[in-house]
Amino acid sequence: MDISQLSIPELEALQTRIPSLIAKKKAEEKQSVIDEAKALITAKGFTLEDLFGKTIGTRKGAPRGPVAVKYRHPQNGNLTWKGRGRKPDWILEWVNSGKTIEELAV
Repeated sequence: MDISQLSIPELEALQTRIPSLIAKKKAEEKQSVIDEAKALITAKGFTLEDLFGKTIGTRKGAPRGPVAVKYRHPQNGNLTWKGRGRKPDWILEWVNSGKTIEELAV
């Protein structure tokens, strides 16, 4: 394809389309390779689990353990927060009363 004769607007339009076309082609090629690999594995009498174990599609890395408590209410020791997720109401009340969250740190 000779693009040297295209006008500037045509070239700019082409330039904006190229990244999405490249991404689409790469995705298609990747899926094609995956399909070919699966077909070959099946044709040879194996499964993905036979070759790669049961770890395909699972999270990598060590499992997470329990998280330590980071904040504790000074008057009620049963009220704790690990510092993850939404702040509990008692933390919000504490901060809204003009106190700092650092005062609750364990």
